[in-house]
Amino acid sequence: MNNKKYIALLITSIVIVVIAATAVTYAYLSYNIIQSNPNNISTGCLNLEFSESASINLNGYPMSDASGLKTTPYTFTFRNTCEGNANYQVILNIKNTTDSTLLNYINYSLDGVTTNVLSNATKIELPSGVVAEDTIASYVIDAGNIEGTTESISYDLRLWISEDGGNDLMNKTFQAEVMVYSTLDSDPIILNHATITNLIPDASFEDSNTEWSGVVYSTESLYGNNSSKLEVGATTRMNTISMPSPTLNHKYYGRHSIKTEGNVAGADFRFEWFAGDGAGLNFVFGQNTGNHPTWYTESAIVDVTAVNGTSYVIRNFIVNPEATLYSDGLMIIDLTEAFGAGNEPSKEWCDANIPFFTGTKVINYSSTN
Repeated sequence: MNNKKYIALLITSIVIVVIAATAVTYAYLSYNIIQSNPNNISTGCLNLEFSESASINLNGYPMSDASGLKTTPYTFTFRNTCEGNANYQVILNIKNTTDSTLLNYINYSLDGVTTNVLSNATKIELPSGVVAEDTIASYVIDAGNIEGTTESISYDLRLWISEDGGNDLMNKTFQAEVMVYSTLDSDPIILNHATITNLIPDASFEDSNTEWSGVVYSTESLYGNNSSKLEVGATTRMNTISMPSPTLNHKYYGRHSIKTEGNVAGADFRFEWFAGDGAGLNFVFGQNTGNHPTWYTESAIVDVTAVNGTSYVIRNFIVNPEATLYSDGLMIIDLTEAFGAGNEPSKEWCDANIPFFTGTKVINYSSTN
């Protein structure tokens, strides 16, 4: 088969079954992880032996990462019983019964410490015949090399729904399979890890007790339960919150989402990191204008070549808005800090691989030797 030997081992199925719920703030679901007992599949000199813990039964509802990391894990171990070393990938195969809107809100951990977003994992195409026909996507959630005869590898798999999920997740289904895929390929996928932080506090306006100033809260939201409402009128509508100073020669990725009740065409309108007007004082990541009857997301990368201010804030504003605008999902990420100077990803990569989040997350990204 193209001079490439491979072995695929089906480990377990994960099924989320919907429990009907009405007049409830969050979406309530339940899911089971089920695995039949030890599997052994071998081909020539490549052999994996698998063992597991008992199945998991738990309720699936939006929760914080801290709570998700405390859920009972599904533990599995595999061992290479041959003398030669082998590359391996731990893969989550998504079934066609899954509602795609759930994917950005499924978080997972393999070690009880690190939180990852499923949609951030590397998406791959597996060889024909390795996965079932009802698989619509395959994500690598870990990868590495396993030594022959002596080494075994164990994982504690936890899955939960992100607290960013809202009522729109009700009555959805998620179904997937976990697979260990091993190959003698000389160019394995290498998973790198980056810790990214959204520098904007309370970036989806969920907490009315934060340091935000000038916010009119609305339930017309894209993330969580609230957004900021910039109301129509002959005045300035502005939200501000304190920020650290940017770091000289760092690149920052910023993003925001807006929705309008008509064509907004104010006298001035920006989403910016601000300490004044001029070079090194204000860094603009988006505009609060236009006609967007559905949520519209805008992003930019800013290269900070001068820092001339001492007291920076986020300014999210519009002057004399001609229609009401809703703002949600504000983000600013220091790409240089997360990925290293010269290794910062493009705006297009960030758009595709970094979903909205608050606080700090660890994401996986891939390369080859």
